[in-house]
Order: sequence, then structure tokens, then C-alpha cells
Amino acid sequence: MGVDAGLKIGIQGEVGSYSAEAASAMVPGAELLSFTSFADVYQDLQSARIDAAVLPFENTLVGSIAEQYDLLASHAAEIVQEWVIRIEHQVIGLPGAELSQVREVFSHPVALEQCRRFFAANEQIIARPYYDTAGSVAHIMTVRDAGVAAIASRTAAVHYGGEILAADVQDDSTNCTRFWLLRRSGEGMQVPDANKVTVLLELPHEPAALSKALADFGMRGFNLTRIESRPVRGKPFHYHFFLDFECATLAEADVAIAALRTRGSRVRVLGRYRAAQNPNA
Repeated sequence: MGVDAGLKIGIQGEVGSYSAEAASAMVPGAELLSFTSFADVYQDLQSARIDAAVLPFENTLVGSIAEQYDLLASHAAEIVQEWVIRIEHQVIGLPGAELSQVREVFSHPVALEQCRRFFAANEQIIARPYYDTAGSVAHIMTVRDAGVAAIASRTAAVHYGGEILAADVQDDSTNCTRFWLLRRSGEGMQVPDANKVTVLLELPHEPAALSKALADFGMRGFNLTRIESRPVRGKPFHYHFFLDFECATLAEADVAIAALRTRGSRVRVLGRYRAAQNPNA
């Protein structure tokens, strides 16, 4: 899939995080290096202190992680693999603690957003943003206060010795997150069975530019699976677009990309890879 075991792979988060789970599944045997922020992962990828990165880009409950798309647009990285995992959140506290004692729950902001119903049903509990799900479990185990808990995975509970006080508190049982494995541009190996492509598209600032570009996909029978717009820095109220589309062959994908360029569009291919299986399918 364009990567080999034994590589140093950067993740945002600690051992027991969902990113660690995804990275271990994508590249078994890889050495995982933890970072506090997404930006730090990209910085070390660019400087070659790590070989690759596994990062979350989209969640089925809260949508895209905007920061990730902005960072990907501004760094020389390419997608070589996609992975989707089911996200099952647990409220984790000290051994012997009870949910009725909990006053505060720490977790990554995106994870907290996925558990709105839990907090609506437990208004006495304050949601506290933290840099990582698994890191929040490590934090509460250090604090040693029965009134403080974390939201993270079952793996994190086991790894850090916490106790699950409430199980599966995500808003929807089909909750999933999509991860991409990134390499530095030019270092990703070709994926012969690739059936999905992601491009960054900047269109001429003129009427119907987007509709004309999308029409090219329709005429060629491509399945455009996702479109994401983000503002272009330094160009107020101008936007570029991230497009995911499925293709039968990479040669067909190249034809579609060439057609986009003939319309005056700036196109950057971010990755050609194999579409991940949906765990809910």
C-alpha cells in the first residue's frame, strides 16, 4: 500500500488513541511517535524526522476536520492509504468511581462533539477540551480525583488502568472516522489497484466555474464522493476545493484531471489510493 513496517509514523495523540489504533492497523509493526498537535506532525513529516503520518480527516457525526485540510493544502504531502474505523466512546474514571460522582469529563474537542446527547442527559457534568482522547485518560489517572473522568476508547481504559463508568456514549452507533496515511510528496509508492483520487482544485474566479468543473466528472461517469471548500489564504473570499472521486483505472483519472486543467483550473493531485472499507457496510 505504499508503506512498509518499521517506518516511523507520526500520530496526534498517545498510545490508546484512535489514531494509534488506525496507524497500527494500516502499517502493522510501525514505530508510532506521538505529537500534541496536527501541525507538529506535519512539521516533522516535512523535515524527515518521521517517515509518514496517520491523521484523521473526517468523522461521520461532526464532519470534516478543517485544520487538517488547511495543513494538507500548505504542505508537500500525499495520501497513500485510507482507513475507516468505528469510534466507540467510553466514559472512563478511576477504579471504584461511579458516574454519579463525576463533575468534569476531559477529551479531545472532536470526541466531545460526538457525545452531545451524553452531556445533555448529564447537565451536571462539564466537558473539558484536552489535546487527546487517550491522553485525557492518562491525565485523569494522574489527577486521582473520582470527580474527574475522560472520554476515550476501551483500549485506552485498559492501557492506563481506568474503569469504564458509561459505555458507548457516542451519539450514533455507526460513528466512524476516516484516516489518511500521508507520505512526503514524491515518496509515496504507486498503488496499482487504486480506485480513488483526491485533488485540490483552485478555479478561476468567474461565474459557473465550479459547475463546469463538476460537469466534467458527470460526463465521464465518475462518482464524486466528496467536495470540501476551504478559504485560500491571502485571497479574501476566494476558495479552493478538495475533491474525492472514484475511478475504474488511474488512466481514466488522469483524463479527468487533464480536463480540469484545460478550464484554467489549478489542480494538485493529493493522492491515488485504495478506498477504505466501511465498517458499517
